[in-house]
Amino acid sequence: MKKEVIIWSEGTRMAADLFIPDDLRDGEKRPAILLCHGWAGPKSHLSSTYAPYFCKGGFVCLTFDYRGWFESDARIATPDKQPPPDAEGFITVRGTPVREVVDPLDQNRDINNALDYLIGEPAVDANRIGLWGSSFGGGHVLYVAGHDPRIKAVVSQVPGMGPAPDQNGFAAPSAVVQKFASAMARGEINSLPRPAEQPESLKGIGDFRTMWRYRPRAAAAHIRVPTLIIDQEQEEYGGRENSGLAAKNAIPPTTIVKYHVFPGTHYDNLPEKLPGEREVGARLVHRTSYASTLGSTCHANDCSNRFFPGCCDVDNDARRVARAGRRFAVVGRIPDSRSRRGTEARDDYWRRQCRSVRALCSGRGEICGRARVQDARFTRAAR
Repeated sequence: MKKEVIIWSEGTRMAADLFIPDDLRDGEKRPAILLCHGWAGPKSHLSSTYAPYFCKGGFVCLTFDYRGWFESDARIATPDKQPPPDAEGFITVRGTPVREVVDPLDQNRDINNALDYLIGEPAVDANRIGLWGSSFGGGHVLYVAGHDPRIKAVVSQVPGMGPAPDQNGFAAPSAVVQKFASAMARGEINSLPRPAEQPESLKGIGDFRTMWRYRPRAAAAHIRVPTLIIDQEQEEYGGRENSGLAAKNAIPPTTIVKYHVFPGTHYDNLPEKLPGEREVGARLVHRTSYASTLGSTCHANDCSNRFFPGCCDVDNDARRVARAGRRFAVVGRIPDSRSRRGTEARDDYWRRQCRSVRALCSGRGEICGRARVQDARFTRAAR
């Protein structure tokens, strides 16, 4: 079931869609996923692709538009001095809505408020909250997970990782950036120009006053929960070294991390760009990080396990992983059954799903109710 809801973020209304599984029982609490879109991405896209399939797998899901974008209201810039409030506590002002500005720090406040809303939902288990983000939102979810202990799993897809540090640490703003920032603070200008270096494919205006303060790489160093990173081989926005690979390298080696690279460019990872059914992309992240860590329930035929639809429709992954050069410490066997058919690209997508399910196991002692793991971290050893 999908319903439109309102989230209040710093006093401004954000439009959101809440997805509740149809099979939810009275008084039952489910794991939940907050989905965060990227640069100028609308919630309507997530609400028609990823969220419905996560919801079918048993998760409560929430999508939203950042303040100043699409269906959400905008912050109001008031050039005049505010009058005193009337007897009812209200004021009337003349203002300009701040729309289509990408401020990463402001967007992270929106994510925090969306998390607060989601945790307050009666059907949500507050101890099983996951984040999913793509593109600029992929960097956001890493940034939040590095600061927020409420997060139990993360999927970051082609993340924007912000500026890289040099030998002296993170750089200070350039003279040009500081000039505009000072002009805004002093009231000499009331809006920023579009940065010359901003790609034409990116809508809106990147707030370069705050971009240099946005450091998801630094935040990722504090992530301690299972994380799936999805990258594109021909990533055009700064290359993989400033996207998924940067995220992988920033997360501590003691954290469970799976890093997958697929052929194609930045936007080739969207469900509508993939061969086969539209839900393939959603099922990848569904079956890897969240289902294994947050503990949803699979409804695939006669398989009673806590993953999600189709989780048993895979080949014997232990043999495949061994051929790839790693031996996972699996006691027991995941049986072969009903291999996915389709194009080579789609088959590869499913193979990677299988590996991630095993790697991000929650450690409760079972996968699909059949294979056992040796310890809570799903131990693995190099062959």
